[in-house]
Amino acid sequence: MSSSSTGSFDYIQYAKDAFDEFYGYAQSSGDPSWKLVKDEGGVATYTRRYPGSSFDMAKGVGIIRLPLGTIIPLIKTVEQRKPWSPAIASEVILEELSNQDNTNIVLQHVTSNKVAVVSPRDFVSVRIRCPSLPDGSWAFATKSVPPHPDHPPTPSGVVRGQTYIAGMILRPITDDEGKEATEVTWMAATDPKGWIPVAVINAALISQVPIFAMKKHLEEIASS
Repeated sequence: MSSSSTGSFDYIQYAKDAFDEFYGYAQSSGDPSWKLVKDEGGVATYTRRYPGSSFDMAKGVGIIRLPLGTIIPLIKTVEQRKPWSPAIASEVILEELSNQDNTNIVLQHVTSNKVAVVSPRDFVSVRIRCPSLPDGSWAFATKSVPPHPDHPPTPSGVVRGQTYIAGMILRPITDDEGKEATEVTWMAATDPKGWIPVAVINAALISQVPIFAMKKHLEEIASS
């Protein structure tokens, strides 16, 4: 798929707008729209309604007691992420749209495994990765793009879902023992499409927050 096939749609600006949207939601800790629903194992989980939809969005915030520079090389590939994010089946980069100004933007095709009552899904989306924000944070955001004839067809037995917005921020901090650590903020709002009632999807949402599993897995790797 080449840039010429995207027509007049500006994927790069769309990705930048998606990042701004994600970052705004992820950093809005004082916003009363976010309701704390769980605080366990060092991870706080919040939900709120995604504007203009019936679906909730979830946000998790926790601390991994490892330096940011130790974490990044351990989460770059799908295979590395599967132990703490098992829903991921595959991730294919369809096109690199931009790689400049400390920002990488790609068009990607992601497939997910069956999770509970949700059969396999796939998503075509932009992903924007900013490896060095002004405060030293590493972050990425992803958002589904409008349908296009050149996008990969949905595989048999799979439903194409919609990612309203999703992403992660890893921020370097000093923990309560004075050691280097990383604050992780994960957030997602997704419409899996299909027949599943919205209430069921919203009720299961907080179980999808991967920070506790991510924290446990990475700290175990670092200590081995």
